[in-house]
Amino acid sequence: MVPTFTSFGMSAGVAELYREMYAAIPAGKLVWEGGAARQVRGSVELEETLRGLLKR
Repeated sequence: MVPTFTSFGMSAGVAELYREMYAAIPAGKLVWEGGAARQVRGSVELEETLRGLLKR
């Protein structure tokens, strides 16, 4: 992950922080604490979304 991010121009230090964050999620070290945010799921099909994007 770090080499990929640095190839996009990200600094090695920031890329390493992202690697640590992504590793912490499945390890249970980084969890959602709740709060005012809520998850919203839409009902738009992938085909409809792509059609709209490709028109641009």
